[in-house]
Amino acid sequence: MNIVILCDTYYPHINPAANCIERYLPCLKKGNTITIICPATILNKEAVIKDGVRVEFISCMWNDMRSFCREKEEKGTVNGLSRLLYGLVRAWGVFLSFFAFPSRFSWYKKAYYRKLENINKKQSIDVIISISDPVCAHIASMKFKRKYKRVRWISYTTDPISDNPTLYKNIIFKQIRKRRIRNLESQIYNLSDFSILTEELFELAKTMCPESKSKLCCFPYVLSPFPSSHLNNQPIIDKTGDTIILVYAGSLKKGIRTPETLLDIIKRCSDNIQLWLFIAGDCGNIVNQYKSDNIIVNGILPQDQYLSVIGEKADVLINISNSFSLQAPSKMLELLSTGKPIINFSYKKDNFYHMIESYPLGLNIMQGDVYSYQQVEKFCKDNKGKRLTFEEVKQLFPHNVLENQTRILESMLSV
Repeated sequence: MNIVILCDTYYPHINPAANCIERYLPCLKKGNTITIICPATILNKEAVIKDGVRVEFISCMWNDMRSFCREKEEKGTVNGLSRLLYGLVRAWGVFLSFFAFPSRFSWYKKAYYRKLENINKKQSIDVIISISDPVCAHIASMKFKRKYKRVRWISYTTDPISDNPTLYKNIIFKQIRKRRIRNLESQIYNLSDFSILTEELFELAKTMCPESKSKLCCFPYVLSPFPSSHLNNQPIIDKTGDTIILVYAGSLKKGIRTPETLLDIIKRCSDNIQLWLFIAGDCGNIVNQYKSDNIIVNGILPQDQYLSVIGEKADVLINISNSFSLQAPSKMLELLSTGKPIINFSYKKDNFYHMIESYPLGLNIMQGDVYSYQQVEKFCKDNKGKRLTFEEVKQLFPHNVLENQTRILESMLSV
């Protein structure tokens, strides 16, 4: 079969939602041709082959400008021009958010669809798997499905659609927009052949679209064997003496996933505890207030470097949960797969909180509890160098074993 996957950024910078489907690629590749369509994050937009999967890119002028600024930042060659361009890109994004549907990334819709048509002309597409966020991947797939009814469409939704607060930022008539997006969400569940959802979204979708219940499927986030990373030998983190390296790598978002408690605690810890941040998002002004010799701030990492950092360089891994109950970050299962010590900063006693409570190398800290720095410091010193095997982690969390969902996905392809 010819399977095409639509997702957000995948190569060389991988988005969390795209990372969810990567776990299933070994299963999908068996006897099939796989193409991934994703937005470009670098200026070179030539298609690449990654682990036997063809990756094709979409872009536009504004996305190219963003890629230019990202490359400058990663190379440490930021200058006046790149700062100006980045400011223009952000200003344009804010302007678009007032009217673009469903978000400022609305240009994805046509770009995804054009790629689908181009691929289909060369070899007929049998299956489309669209991953949201962004919801534009679903929209393009739905348009293609309506034209080519023989194509099987599997929607995989990792983030809320109509209940996602980011889709209403800067919108004047929020209720009108919400009704429009809720109607779109219902169409996605009704028209797709199967709809995969996270645990947080599954019950909501059953209530919203009871007529589509038979096509809805719950996929909890999964554990997967953590690769031994020898892909990148650059000394991204220089470890010296008895320094304990804490790492947070991911996106930060004001009001949803903010780092103040983490930063305030590390500021109070002893000098041999060092926090390395590899981040994207809109919390730069907050983070910059805390930058010091013990709090080192970097841009987001390409996937190979990210694996090297969390798998080899870090002594303790950091997770920051979301304040929004319908949007649990998938990163936690990736961190657990390493078997390393984990500190989870949580807004509430959610599913991930309870997972860390039962994890021998885990510590939960509630957001706002800045006076728990002594507890954090003791945890780091007591657990530095400790690590569980993957088999031990699987025994702790059998509900999140990959093989269970793989069998279901295989059945969706063979129907």
